Amino acid sequence: MYESGRGDGFEEDEADISADIYYITMAIGVEYLLNAIVLQNDPSFFADKSDERRRSPSLSKLIGKVCSDLLPTELDNDQRNLIADTLQLIKVRRNNFAHLGYHSSLHSYHPQVIHYVLAYFVKTYFEDEELLLNLLYYADAENYIEGEYGGLTED
Repeated sequence: MYESGRGDGFEEDEADISADIYYITMAIGVEYLLNAIVLQNDPSFFADKSDERRRSPSLSKLIGKVCSDLLPTELDNDQRNLIADTLQLIKVRRNNFAHLGYHSSLHSYHPQVIHYVLAYFVKTYFEDEELLLNLLYYADAENYIEGEYGGLTED
Protein backbone atom coordinates (compact mmCIF):
# COMPACT_ATOMS: atom_id res chain seq x y z
CA MET A 1 0.00 0.00 0.00
CA TYR A 2 1.16 3.50 -0.80
CA GLU A 3 -0.04 6.81 0.54
CA SER A 4 -1.67 8.76 -2.22
CA GLY A 5 0.19 11.95 -1.33
CA ARG A 6 -3.11 13.83 -1.35
CA GLY A 7 -3.30 14.08 2.43
CA ASP A 8 -6.78 12.58 2.37
CA GLY A 9 -5.98 9.28 4.07
CA PHE A 10 -6.62 7.45 0.79
CA GLU A 11 -4.28 4.58 0.02
CA GLU A 12 -3.55 3.08 -3.34
CA ASP A 13 -2.31 -0.42 -3.85
CA GLU A 14 0.09 -1.50 -6.58
CA ALA A 15 -2.76 -2.49 -8.93
CA ASP A 16 -4.24 1.02 -8.79
CA ILE A 17 -0.86 2.59 -9.51
CA SER A 18 -0.32 0.15 -12.40
CA ALA A 19 -3.74 1.08 -13.82
CA ASP A 20 -2.81 4.77 -13.63
CA ILE A 21 0.42 4.17 -15.53
CA TYR A 22 -1.36 1.92 -18.04
CA TYR A 23 -4.00 4.53 -18.89
CA ILE A 24 -1.50 7.38 -19.11
CA THR A 25 0.65 5.29 -21.45
CA MET A 26 -2.39 4.22 -23.47
CA ALA A 27 -3.49 7.84 -23.87
CA ILE A 28 -0.06 8.78 -25.18
CA GLY A 29 -0.31 5.93 -27.68
CA VAL A 30 -3.81 6.99 -28.71
CA GLU A 31 -2.59 10.53 -29.32
CA TYR A 32 0.19 9.18 -31.56
CA LEU A 33 -2.34 6.94 -33.33
CA LEU A 34 -4.70 9.86 -34.00
CA ASN A 35 -1.79 12.02 -35.20
CA ALA A 36 -0.84 9.26 -37.63
CA ILE A 37 -4.42 8.92 -38.90
CA VAL A 38 -4.71 12.68 -39.46
CA LEU A 39 -1.28 12.94 -41.09
CA GLN A 40 -2.08 10.04 -43.38
CA ASN A 41 -5.51 11.33 -44.42
CA ASP A 42 -5.36 15.13 -44.15
CA PRO A 43 -1.82 16.51 -43.67
CA SER A 44 -2.98 20.09 -44.29
CA PHE A 45 -5.21 19.93 -41.18
CA PHE A 46 -2.23 18.88 -39.13
CA ALA A 47 -0.16 21.79 -40.43
CA ASP A 48 -3.02 24.31 -40.04
CA LYS A 49 -3.89 23.30 -36.47
CA SER A 50 -0.33 23.27 -35.17
CA ASP A 51 0.07 26.25 -32.90
CA GLU A 52 2.54 29.11 -33.17
CA ARG A 53 5.02 27.23 -30.99
CA ARG A 54 4.99 24.39 -33.53
CA ARG A 55 3.22 21.98 -31.21
CA SER A 56 0.99 19.39 -32.80
CA PRO A 57 -2.80 19.73 -32.54
CA SER A 58 -4.30 19.02 -29.14
CA LEU A 59 -5.90 15.69 -28.38
CA SER A 60 -9.31 17.42 -28.45
CA LYS A 61 -8.67 18.76 -31.97
CA LEU A 62 -7.46 15.35 -33.15
CA ILE A 63 -10.52 13.59 -31.72
CA GLY A 64 -12.77 16.15 -33.37
CA LYS A 65 -11.08 15.79 -36.75
CA VAL A 66 -11.03 12.00 -36.78
CA CYS A 67 -14.62 11.68 -35.57
CA SER A 68 -16.10 14.36 -37.81
CA ASP A 69 -14.20 13.83 -41.08
CA LEU A 70 -12.07 10.70 -41.16
CA LEU A 71 -14.23 7.81 -39.97
CA PRO A 72 -15.46 5.53 -42.75
CA THR A 73 -18.84 6.56 -44.15
CA GLU A 74 -20.38 3.10 -43.65
CA LEU A 75 -20.43 3.59 -39.87
CA ASP A 76 -23.84 4.51 -38.49
CA ASN A 77 -24.39 7.24 -35.89
CA ASP A 78 -24.33 4.80 -32.97
CA GLN A 79 -20.95 3.46 -34.07
CA ARG A 80 -19.58 6.99 -34.59
CA ASN A 81 -20.84 8.02 -31.16
CA LEU A 82 -19.26 4.94 -29.57
CA ILE A 83 -15.89 5.87 -31.08
CA ALA A 84 -16.19 9.56 -30.14
CA ASP A 85 -17.32 8.77 -26.58
CA THR A 86 -14.51 6.24 -26.12
CA LEU A 87 -11.87 8.70 -27.29
CA GLN A 88 -13.31 11.32 -24.92
CA LEU A 89 -13.19 8.74 -22.12
CA ILE A 90 -9.51 8.10 -22.83
CA LYS A 91 -8.83 11.85 -22.75
CA VAL A 92 -10.70 12.37 -19.49
CA ARG A 93 -9.04 9.38 -17.82
CA ARG A 94 -5.63 10.63 -18.97
CA ASN A 95 -6.31 14.08 -17.58
CA ASN A 96 -7.57 12.69 -14.29
CA PHE A 97 -4.65 10.32 -13.84
CA ALA A 98 -1.88 12.60 -15.07
CA HIS A 99 -2.98 16.07 -14.06
CA LEU A 100 -5.35 15.93 -11.14
CA GLY A 101 -3.99 13.14 -8.97
CA TYR A 102 -7.59 12.07 -8.35
CA HIS A 103 -9.92 9.80 -10.25
CA SER A 104 -13.13 7.90 -9.83
CA SER A 105 -13.15 4.14 -9.96
CA LEU A 106 -12.75 2.51 -13.33
CA HIS A 107 -15.88 0.90 -14.75
CA SER A 108 -15.33 -2.70 -15.80
CA TYR A 109 -16.58 -1.94 -19.34
CA HIS A 110 -14.04 0.84 -20.03
CA PRO A 111 -11.01 -1.33 -20.89
CA GLN A 112 -13.08 -3.52 -23.22
CA VAL A 113 -14.58 -0.69 -25.26
CA ILE A 114 -11.26 1.17 -25.39
CA HIS A 115 -9.48 -1.89 -26.79
CA TYR A 116 -12.28 -2.44 -29.33
CA VAL A 117 -12.04 1.11 -30.64
CA LEU A 118 -8.23 0.96 -30.84
CA ALA A 119 -8.49 -2.37 -32.68
CA TYR A 120 -10.97 -0.81 -35.10
CA PHE A 121 -8.53 2.04 -35.86
CA VAL A 122 -5.65 -0.39 -36.41
CA LYS A 123 -7.81 -2.55 -38.71
CA THR A 124 -9.19 0.45 -40.63
CA TYR A 125 -6.12 2.67 -41.04
CA PHE A 126 -3.05 0.43 -40.62
CA GLU A 127 -1.88 -3.03 -41.59
CA ASP A 128 -0.59 -4.49 -38.33
CA GLU A 129 -2.21 -7.85 -37.73
CA GLU A 130 -0.15 -8.59 -34.61
CA LEU A 131 -1.20 -5.35 -32.89
CA LEU A 132 -4.80 -5.93 -33.97
CA LEU A 133 -4.83 -9.41 -32.46
CA ASN A 134 -3.27 -8.18 -29.21
CA LEU A 135 -5.84 -5.39 -28.85
CA LEU A 136 -8.72 -7.76 -29.54
CA TYR A 137 -7.34 -10.29 -27.10
CA TYR A 138 -7.38 -7.68 -24.34
CA ALA A 139 -10.88 -6.58 -25.35
CA ASP A 140 -12.47 -10.00 -25.55
CA ALA A 141 -11.09 -12.86 -27.63
CA GLU A 142 -14.48 -14.61 -27.87
CA ASN A 143 -16.17 -11.66 -29.58
CA TYR A 144 -13.23 -11.29 -31.96
CA ILE A 145 -13.64 -14.88 -33.09
CA GLU A 146 -17.32 -14.15 -33.73
CA GLY A 147 -16.31 -10.99 -35.64
CA GLU A 148 -18.33 -8.54 -33.53
CA TYR A 149 -15.74 -5.87 -32.60
CA GLY A 150 -17.86 -4.62 -29.71
CA GLY A 151 -20.55 -3.11 -31.94
CA LEU A 152 -18.19 -2.12 -34.74
CA THR A 153 -18.90 -4.56 -37.54
CA GLU A 154 -16.16 -6.37 -39.38
CA ASP A 155 -15.94 -6.12 -43.19
